[in-house]
Amino acid sequence: MTVFWFLVYNIFAVPIQYLIFHIVAPFNAKVRRGIIGRRRLKQTLKEFNASRDRGANCYVVHCASHGEYEMAKPVIEEIKRLEPETVIILTFFSPSGYEQVKENSPADLVTYLPFDSGRSVADFLNLINPDKLILTSYEIWPNLIWIASRFGIDVYLTSARLSGTSKKLLPVIRSFYKTVYGSIPYIYPITIEDAKILRDLTDNHNINTFGNTRYDRVLERANNASDQTGLPDSFQHSPTLICGSIWPPDNRVVLPAFTSLLGEFENLKLVLAPHETSEDHIEELCNWCDKNNFLYTVYSNMNGTEARVLIVDEIGMLAELYHDGDVAFVGGGFNGSVHNVMEPAVARCAVLFGPDHQNSDEATQLIRENGGKAVASTDQFRKIVRRMLSDESELQKMQDAAYKVIESNAGATQKTVSHILQHQS
Repeated sequence: MTVFWFLVYNIFAVPIQYLIFHIVAPFNAKVRRGIIGRRRLKQTLKEFNASRDRGANCYVVHCASHGEYEMAKPVIEEIKRLEPETVIILTFFSPSGYEQVKENSPADLVTYLPFDSGRSVADFLNLINPDKLILTSYEIWPNLIWIASRFGIDVYLTSARLSGTSKKLLPVIRSFYKTVYGSIPYIYPITIEDAKILRDLTDNHNINTFGNTRYDRVLERANNASDQTGLPDSFQHSPTLICGSIWPPDNRVVLPAFTSLLGEFENLKLVLAPHETSEDHIEELCNWCDKNNFLYTVYSNMNGTEARVLIVDEIGMLAELYHDGDVAFVGGGFNGSVHNVMEPAVARCAVLFGPDHQNSDEATQLIRENGGKAVASTDQFRKIVRRMLSDESELQKMQDAAYKVIESNAGATQKTVSHILQHQS
């Protein structure tokens, strides 16, 4: 069956993917950057090979984008701690992930993963000749996995997730992914539920539930966070609600609630941090402030005025800003899938999010442990926030519960890396 799906994937799927990327590229800057970045991949690897220690172990760690990197980074750091001489090549599919990490990573080289054609992947692996391929969470590229296995490279899937409602489990599609996941000998799911689904899919009973390495990463970042606030002076000693990674569909639910809440609670401060800081989105938030006569400032031009609303038009500082908040609303839950709820939880914020949170086991845990709540409407959001701001003891309980969820799930990195390093090629 693997041969059948290998042929189907390479005869039909790969050419279609390649064609779509190149059709979209002229109209999508992100896709275009990815194509341009991959043009130098072979030269980059040749230059790196000329200077690396060819006698040392070499591991490829792959992430889709920056979110998966937050899971992979503690794994890379722990490998480097235990095997300082090991060469680690960190690859990304997404240009945004690559661009954010390329200058600041514990890996020896940060680069793009090649397009998933058989020839490109084979050339990539032949140039690097890695001992291990470590994949992160959802990031599954069939040719990469099949060809690595054929080359005798150990393949690992860390912080693995597979929902029972995933389209990968639909008829026919399930048969395809059975051959893909079944070609990964070492799978480390996040939860027992993930493990059961993966065992049923792959018939692989050598699956170890080690948890989510991202918990270790957010704890590390929290412990190293600066004490210096990133908020304007007017935000100090006031209740602050931070809306992180929000999209326009989130705005349509939460902004009407804030229109009344900012009027009801005179000391309440608000931080609005869009997931994508496009001019249109920033302008939408500024217009909302102007319409409601809310004094605001923009992060890139922040001043000491008595602003009540801060609009964040830069990326990279949201995790730190959460530490200055009391309540956090995490976006994406009205846009298909909620974003990172761990960062506000580790910062001891009570965490709110929209109804589309099935992609996040952490959100489910926050609800179960009363560290977070899902909201489905403007009215429900308004009532929950009002109750939190009016009852300091309830807010404190939620904040403590949110942090406890993070703290109680720490330790996945050591278990994962220990198991990876047990298997020597």
